[in-house]
Amino acid sequence: MGRTSREAFALLEAGRVDLVVFSEPYLLAQRARSSSPARYVLLDGVLRTEPAALIVRLSDEKLLAVANEVIDAMMRTGEMERLYRKWFVDPLPGQKEVLNLPLPPKLRALFAKPGSEMLDF
Repeated sequence: MGRTSREAFALLEAGRVDLVVFSEPYLLAQRARSSSPARYVLLDGVLRTEPAALIVRLSDEKLLAVANEVIDAMMRTGEMERLYRKWFVDPLPGQKEVLNLPLPPKLRALFAKPGSEMLDF
């Protein structure tokens, strides 16, 4: 078992394992960096969805307000989607690799309506 996505993918490339399980962006990055990316395919289906989040102290109301304001503005102006494209769709900055991971519909819906509860995310 590899401790990192890079180690796990190296085991796959060496033929020591038949598959690796990591989040999609990690696997796509390793495949893009591979000398033979066409040799590897991601299987359809999702084992588990893990949305990202920020956490602040409950007592830090000022920081929470600023964070919410900035994130809300980034979603409403399209900046959040632009950043997503930069890191997950376009070639990685300064590199030739492309992850080509389109914005998931549920995340696009959240960007369109910031602050909405996405309990079934």
